[in-house]
Amino acid sequence: MKTPLGCCDNKRQTLRTFAWLFCLAFLLSGCFGALRVYKVAIQQGNLVTQEMLKPLETGMTKKQVQFVLGAPLVQHIFDQDRWDYVYRLQRPDEEIVEFFLTIYFDEDDLFLNYETNLADFDREKIVTADLLTPAEPPNLSQPE
Repeated sequence: MKTPLGCCDNKRQTLRTFAWLFCLAFLLSGCFGALRVYKVAIQQGNLVTQEMLKPLETGMTKKQVQFVLGAPLVQHIFDQDRWDYVYRLQRPDEEIVEFFLTIYFDEDDLFLNYETNLADFDREKIVTADLLTPAEPPNLSQPE
């Protein structure tokens, strides 16, 4: 016995309806924040704070300065009397914050002075220990 031709059309119509509903639900879920991209704060360079600059004294050797501040990011090939420390922080959906510190030495490799832009920024923009720990990923579950 042959089956009527209309039986397959009902199944196709039902599958097509479910496919459209699934696509519509997927597209609308992005509107409600269920599908968000997790963005990470990007830190690059040497982290130097005002507190780290306090122990610097005129006449310190390069090794003593390196002990206090760490290794410089940039040591110039042609100017051995200058070290540059650069720090860059890019937080998600915020402006990029850049700090620089330039250390100058005399011809005897003794510390002379420094230049920095740390004082130009408020304390909130300076990276603290809580930003150095990994952040928790956002809660993607629906609110109750």
